[in-house]
Amino acid sequence: MIGSVFHRRRAERFAQLMDEAAGARRHRMRSTLDDSLTGLVSVSQRLTDLPVKVETQQEFKDGLRAMLLATAEREGIGITARDPEPEVSRRGLRSLRRPAGSRPAVSRRTRTRGAIVVGLAAGTLALSGMSAASGDAIPGDALYSVKRSTEKAQLALAGSDISRGQLYLEFARTRLDEAQAVKDPAGLTAVLDDMDSETLEGVRLLTATAVGRKDAAALDAIDAFTSTQRAGAEKLRDGTNGDARARSAKSVTLLDEIDRRSKAIRPLIKCGSAAVSAADQLGPVPNSTACKPAGQKTSGSNNTQQPGNTQQQNNPGQTGTPAGQRAVPSGSAGTGSATESAPAEPTENPSPSPTKDQGLLGWLFD
Repeated sequence: MIGSVFHRRRAERFAQLMDEAAGARRHRMRSTLDDSLTGLVSVSQRLTDLPVKVETQQEFKDGLRAMLLATAEREGIGITARDPEPEVSRRGLRSLRRPAGSRPAVSRRTRTRGAIVVGLAAGTLALSGMSAASGDAIPGDALYSVKRSTEKAQLALAGSDISRGQLYLEFARTRLDEAQAVKDPAGLTAVLDDMDSETLEGVRLLTATAVGRKDAAALDAIDAFTSTQRAGAEKLRDGTNGDARARSAKSVTLLDEIDRRSKAIRPLIKCGSAAVSAADQLGPVPNSTACKPAGQKTSGSNNTQQPGNTQQQNNPGQTGTPAGQRAVPSGSAGTGSATESAPAEPTENPSPSPTKDQGLLGWLFD
């Protein structure tokens, strides 16, 4: 108890000396603590006089906005916020023990929590209004950074790779709309770079999900995206010239590569990871030799002849003659020369002889 009083007096005297150094009225009584606190006061004055400029970076502001939005969405604000159950039960027990008519004491923790909730509510409401207002913002507008922060918050709230992949593709569509509104060539290049980056990230997540889950739903999302995105990208390319046209053509080429990759993965999707040989910026690289699509027969499985079962290939109009049998002419009786083939080598497991072809008039000689 004595130690806490001493430290409090020391802190109060240090505050008085700091005020006096700043120009406040001096106290007449000198304390025994002044000798030990004078050095701290001089250090504080030197630190105050240092020309230090502290500025908050824009990236930190955007990240803080995204974190506040994600926290508000996850934990709720105001009425929707939920306190832990043990705290609620203890509060209910204290209310039962409190005499009737007495006012409950508000703890410092409760006041702090209330201030935080109010601050989060005010900040989130303000940011939600700004987010709605920034929906049509383009690069260069004051609210464009708020728009991008809202997109980061949506990615943070996504619960799966397929959801994040679809969000990336949706943001790529937004970048295409922004590119059509940007008139500056440098700004157009920056927007198209962001669009291609988000396109690659979304396609990579969706193709990996399709192969991992053996489900073509993710590929359906990619195909729907490329069909609509290519039309807008080609329109943008045709409406520009010079460097802007060349840059827009690169985005169209990227969409063509994505379409080819999706078509290459789709027939091999049932094989899962066995159909993947490597990975690149578009996701899994299909390996058609490692996995055969469903319904395709492996070469060499049919038409395999056993040793000693060699069979002569028939030409049109000729009758096949099995090995070891005498050929019967198909013409009139007693005419023509009979062809005798060499006897076949005996085998342990001879194959059954093919059915004898009697020809057109062969039934007359039976």
